[in-house]
Amino acid sequence: MHGKVIDGKESIKYLGIVVDRGFLFIDHMKEVRRKMAIMSGRMRRWTGRDLNVRRECVRIIYERVAKPALLYRVQVWGARVNDSRIRRQILAAQRPFLLVISGAYKTTANAALAVLAGVAGVAPEAAARYQEWMENGREKNRARVTEKERVSPWNAGRVLEKCDNMTEVYVDASRTNDGRMSVGWAYEEMNEWKQGGERVEGMKDINEVEMTAIERVIERSEIERLRVVSDSEVAVKIIQKARPNNKRAVSILKKAEDRQTRGKKTWVEWRKGHDTGNEGNARAHAECERAVNDEEIGWRGYMIRRKKKEG
Repeated sequence: MHGKVIDGKESIKYLGIVVDRGFLFIDHMKEVRRKMAIMSGRMRRWTGRDLNVRRECVRIIYERVAKPALLYRVQVWGARVNDSRIRRQILAAQRPFLLVISGAYKTTANAALAVLAGVAGVAPEAAARYQEWMENGREKNRARVTEKERVSPWNAGRVLEKCDNMTEVYVDASRTNDGRMSVGWAYEEMNEWKQGGERVEGMKDINEVEMTAIERVIERSEIERLRVVSDSEVAVKIIQKARPNNKRAVSILKKAEDRQTRGKKTWVEWRKGHDTGNEGNARAHAECERAVNDEEIGWRGYMIRRKKKEG
């Protein structure tokens, strides 16, 4: 290609998996065996006179470190686990650990080593995990993409629509040193400013409070063409990128999607704040300053990176 010779290879490593010709995964298991030999050699030194690590500790290290490495991406190569060549490589990779844990002679059979070490064979577990993946794993992955609280990255462009003659609602957020938080909003209608604010609780940083302000406006507004203007560039980028692990962003897009089903358009954008002469943001900021001293809490939110509960 372009005057250069491209040499063919029998195998290629991709995302930690060695894929060989024919998808036999024998080269992959050989690579795993090589890594396990290095790891078991280090563990053997730990049980010597110098460190004198208890064998029970070595067993824990094997279960938590070595075995997950042996079973890495079993969903890919598990279909070949019954191949005698794959099983031999698995047993050869596991055997050094069993010798260290059990303290038995090197001539001890593999089956006896497993009993003495109190460790189950890796090959049967690999087969069971692959079978479970074939039965349930694909459906779980499909559900993770389509479940209601998750939004695919491309959904933001479909849900958030920018058009002409949109009513701009400015939002701002405030957080004091003692942890009191508030949100405010302001918009102009018929040459008259309408604005409000409320104290909120439960957010961990100012960007999340800003996203809460955006969410509250989208949730409450009946404006046909709504443009929410925030002075938090970080909050707006999180929403526009539709990061599925950010529950607040997902919640905002779901509310925008609900508005879309009712024929209403929603857009979120960033502009510099009240310090630059932004009158709308200045009015929203003033509402934040007023609401932060309220005794009544208008809205409570909880940790957004886990399943969110709101009251």
